[in-house]
Amino acid sequence: MEVVVSVFSDLIHIAKILVICRWYLGLNEKQENRFRYLWAMLLTITVSVSIFFCKNIFFDLFIYSACVICVMKLCYAEKTGKILVCGLWTILICEIVNMMALLSLDTANKFYGFCRKACVNFLAETVALVMVVFVGWLLLKIEPTGLKKLEVRYLILISVIMMIDVFVLETMVVVSIQEVVLKHKLVYSVAFILVSIGTYIQIAAVLLLIVSKNSHKQKEYIIKQCLEEQIAYYEYLETRERDTKKFRHDIRSHLYFLNKLKQEGKSEEFDSYFNNIIDCVDNLAGAVDVGNDIVNALLNKAYSDAINRKISMSVKGHFPNRCHIPVYDLCTIFFNLLNNAIEAAENADTKEIWVICKYDAKDILIEIGNYYCNDIRIENDKIHTTKIQEEYHGWGLENVKDSVKKCNGLMDIEMTGDRFIVSISLNNGSV
Repeated sequence: MEVVVSVFSDLIHIAKILVICRWYLGLNEKQENRFRYLWAMLLTITVSVSIFFCKNIFFDLFIYSACVICVMKLCYAEKTGKILVCGLWTILICEIVNMMALLSLDTANKFYGFCRKACVNFLAETVALVMVVFVGWLLLKIEPTGLKKLEVRYLILISVIMMIDVFVLETMVVVSIQEVVLKHKLVYSVAFILVSIGTYIQIAAVLLLIVSKNSHKQKEYIIKQCLEEQIAYYEYLETRERDTKKFRHDIRSHLYFLNKLKQEGKSEEFDSYFNNIIDCVDNLAGAVDVGNDIVNALLNKAYSDAINRKISMSVKGHFPNRCHIPVYDLCTIFFNLLNNAIEAAENADTKEIWVICKYDAKDILIEIGNYYCNDIRIENDKIHTTKIQEEYHGWGLENVKDSVKKCNGLMDIEMTGDRFIVSISLNNGSV
């Protein structure tokens, strides 16, 4: 009976590890391996039985760690180095959470003796899994990518806080059992339960607070960039309006002068002067307008950057009169995709970018494409390159995917020859 309970405890433990890997760390699953979880379960059962009958602590630790890494390798499409680092951190966090739950239940069992040691371990694993799932659910509500974008120092801080909490609980158990329990069992039980619950809440609150702060920091950066580009766009419109008025004021004089050059038969001067006027007209009509002020600001900034880098940029299409896509998501999508496109096109043989905007009754369709010359490939919906720019279309695309997902949209990446095209469909309803 004990071996069965032990196996179920280990299965719950591995389930907890998989939840942390998927919800907290945002590792990409191996979609092509349909039976990955079945193989992971069979491996866990085999290792669990081996550990149960082998009482060598060093062997148990080694085979347990190897089992976790193998399960992660079976289920997630990440590089081996990342699997190892994430696996070690996940093992540490799981052990800390388990110790907290086990301390609470084991202490209660010492007071009242309600079940055997194996059952206490099983209950501790179950409580720890519930805690991990609940906090993970709250985490994804705040930040869909979990801890993926969190700096390493914050992960270390969270780990240290959890270790300190375990030490405090352990100290409380040892000291209080010796000093208080025999005389005041009920009082101590209530106090210990409240302290344990408070510890769990504190860890969850710190984790969610750090993630929320980091998420708001990223949003502030994007919005700040967008506002700066809007200001530049409006300043540009003001300058263009002033130049247009000047041109209109002088157009009659230009036409009279052209007519005079024609009558005098000065064809070369006529052609030169005429071309100068055409250039002025082209410059006045150079602003990009797709019917949305936010997108206009971003497109005009990108257009100006592209021209300065000798990149050709074309913009076609229009946005609907009523656009319900949140400003932050529009900024995120266009800011990242346009920056990526300019960086890639600058190093390409064909220096060209194009943007197409369309819409129907329900959706807004966006296509942003460019030429590139890097050795790029797509694996598991991620961009990889063997060239120097290893982070090409990296976090920028991840942020775009998050915004597209939030808007109930779809995103497709196409690489044809030397063309890189991102197509996006956004639900233009209330989001």
